[in-house]
Amino acid sequence: MKKELSMEVRLLIAFVLMGLVLLVSQYFIKPAPAPTATKEGAAKSAQPVTPAAVEKPEAVIPSTAKQKAAETVGAVQAVAEETVTVDTDVYRVVFSNRGAVVRSWVLKDYMDHAGKPLELVYQSGLARVTAPFAIEVKGQTLATDPNTALFKATRSGDGLEVSFEFSDGRALTRKTFRFAQKSYLVGVTSEVTQNGTAVPHLLTWRGGFGDPTVRNPVSVQHALYYDLSDSKLQQKQASDAKNGPVSASGQFSFVGIEDSYFTAVFLPGERPSIEETTFADLVPDASGKDEKRVGVG
Repeated sequence: MKKELSMEVRLLIAFVLMGLVLLVSQYFIKPAPAPTATKEGAAKSAQPVTPAAVEKPEAVIPSTAKQKAAETVGAVQAVAEETVTVDTDVYRVVFSNRGAVVRSWVLKDYMDHAGKPLELVYQSGLARVTAPFAIEVKGQTLATDPNTALFKATRSGDGLEVSFEFSDGRALTRKTFRFAQKSYLVGVTSEVTQNGTAVPHLLTWRGGFGDPTVRNPVSVQHALYYDLSDSKLQQKQASDAKNGPVSASGQFSFVGIEDSYFTAVFLPGERPSIEETTFADLVPDASGKDEKRVGVG
C-alpha cells in the first residue's frame, strides 16, 4: 500500500510547481514591445506650443465699439443728392432728398406780377434758412441733423406719392407727401424717433411765402392759426418774433402762412391740440437788401 503524503508535503510540492511555471514562462512568452517614436510623432512633440494651438477665450469688445456697431444697424440713406419732381394739373413741386424738403412749389394756374407761373417758395431765402417742410426739434439734439441728411426717396406707381426716409441707426426720420391730380389738398405725414422714442417736432415754412414780385411783402405776409377755443383767427407778423421764435398751442383748426392773395395751411386732422411757432427770418429782398420775413412751423 502506498503511503499518503502529508498536508505539509503537498503544499511544498505545489509551491515548487508554481515556481517552475513562472521560470519556464519567461522563455516561451515574450512581452509586448514598447512603442517606438515615429518621425512624424517626434516632429509634433518637438514643436513649441503656439497661440493658435491654444483655445482662445471670446474677445472682449469695448462698450464704445459695441455702441458704434449698434448704430450702423438699420442705417438708411441715399448715396447722392437728387431732386424729385411731382407734376399734377395744378402743381409742379420739386423736392430735394437732402433734408427731404421742397425747393420749388409752382401754381400752374396763377401768374405773378411778372406774368410767370407763381412760385410760392422764396428762392432768395433758401441760402439763409431751411426750405419748406424742414424739421424743427425743440429741447433735444438728434444724432444727425435731418435737414442736412440725404434721404432715400421712394415714389408710388402713379407718381403722386413721394416718401423719404433717413436713419443713422439711432435717429429715424420719415416724411410722406400724397398729391391728387386735380386737387390743391396734399396729405403730409412725418415721423421722427431717436433710440426708438418719438421726438416731438415741427414742419416749417420759413423765409416768406407767396408772390415774390409783390411790393413791400413784409407788410402782407403773416403766420396765422384759428383758435377754436375763442373762435378767432390769430395773425402774427415777423415783428412779433423779432426777439426770437414765439409759440402758441391749443385747439387750432389750422396753422399756416399767407400773403395778400394766397394761403398755405396745415390741417391737424383729429389731434386735440397742436403747436404753432412764428419765426422772423432775415433774407434778401429783390434788390439784395436784407429784410425780416415771417415763417411758420
